[in-house]
Amino acid sequence: MNEVERIHEELSAIEKIIAASSDASAATAYGEHSAKALLLAGASYFERKVISAIEAYLGQSTLTASMKHFTFHQAIDRKFFSLFDFSADTKNINGFISRFGDEFSVWAKNDFQQQGVDRETQLAFLDFCRLRNSLVHNNYATFAINKTLREVKEAFDAASKVVVWIERAFSRFELEKNSIQE
Repeated sequence: MNEVERIHEELSAIEKIIAASSDASAATAYGEHSAKALLLAGASYFERKVISAIEAYLGQSTLTASMKHFTFHQAIDRKFFSLFDFSADTKNINGFISRFGDEFSVWAKNDFQQQGVDRETQLAFLDFCRLRNSLVHNNYATFAINKTLREVKEAFDAASKVVVWIERAFSRFELEKNSIQE
């Protein structure tokens, strides 16, 4: 169980207690706030996982320590939301994978199919992060995400497939590339 799943369980338990109180306004308010909290937790989790995967890949490179440090701080750290194209018309993560060069991009597009990371899965990830962006940039206190706690958790689960793919992709790419060269 990851930390987002734990938070979901805790929020769901509190939701049941509030529902049992028969206070409709408290249940409605809690439902709105808990869904927002889970959305932020999920997006933060994705950011950390993706950045960690890139950092680990960078760590395996033959760059000097000072170049690794520079690259991490200038191109990766706190850059998650600029690594992807979250505009409304974007339907896949091709922009992200292309940042790692043509060879990786070609490999990744083929690997998507093999790993079940289809267009719908990529769109789920983008939509989850877009909703987070809308929440934080449009007055968190008043912005309605129009999703229940359960719906946010389902969206998180669908979007997680992309993050799991990213976490494994760099090492698989290098293994396959090295096995072809041998």
